[in-house]
Amino acid sequence: KIICDELAKSSQESKVAVLLSGGVDSISIALAAHRLNKKIIAYTFHLKDQPTYDAQKANEISSIMDWTCKTIEVPNDNVINDFIRLRREIQCVKNTHYECCFPFLYVYPQIEEKEVLSGWAADGYYGVSKKANIHYKHTKEKFDEFRNAYFAAPNPVGVRQQEQLCQERGIKFIVPYFDDRVRDYMMQFDWRSEEHTSELQS
Repeated sequence: KIICDELAKSSQESKVAVLLSGGVDSISIALAAHRLNKKIIAYTFHLKDQPTYDAQKANEISSIMDWTCKTIEVPNDNVINDFIRLRREIQCVKNTHYECCFPFLYVYPQIEEKEVLSGWAADGYYGVSKKANIHYKHTKEKFDEFRNAYFAAPNPVGVRQQEQLCQERGIKFIVPYFDDRVRDYMMQFDWRSEEHTSELQS
C-alpha cells in the first residue's frame, strides 16, 4: 500500500516501463503499478547468448500477470569501449557502478515509455552484503547503523548514474524504495525479522 501511494504521487503515466529481474523488489514495484491500473511493459536482460535465471523469472511473472516483457540481449564484444564511456561520461567509480550500469547502456535505448520504475536499492534494507552479514546483523542498533549509512551516502548503489542514463533518453527514473514512508516501514524490522516471523507461523 505504501509503495502504491508513493507511485500514485510520483508517476503520472498510464503506461510505464518496469525494470524486472524476477526478484521480490522489482516484482513489488510492478505489482504496485499494476494495482494502480497502469499498463506494464517489463524490461529484463541477459548477456548475448547467456540466458539467465533472472530473465527467465521476469518472463514467467510477466506471463502470469499478462504484462508485455521485452528481453534485451546485451552485447559483450564492446566491453572495453563501454567501460571507458562509463568512466568518462557517466562518472562510474566503484565496481558496483560499472556492474550495474553496463547492461543499461543497452536497455534504456530500447525503452519507449516516458517513465521507468525500479526496485533499485531495496537490498540495502535487507543487509544481504558480506559486510552487513559479518559486522552489522547481530543487533538492531548495528543493523540500523548499516542501513542509515547506506542510504545517507551521496550515491547509494550508483543511483545517480542510473538517473543520468535515463535523463539522456528523456526518461523519468522512479525508485520508490528511496521514499521516506517506504524507508520508515522497512526500518522497523531487524535482520532476523523474517526468520522469526516464519518460526512463529510454523
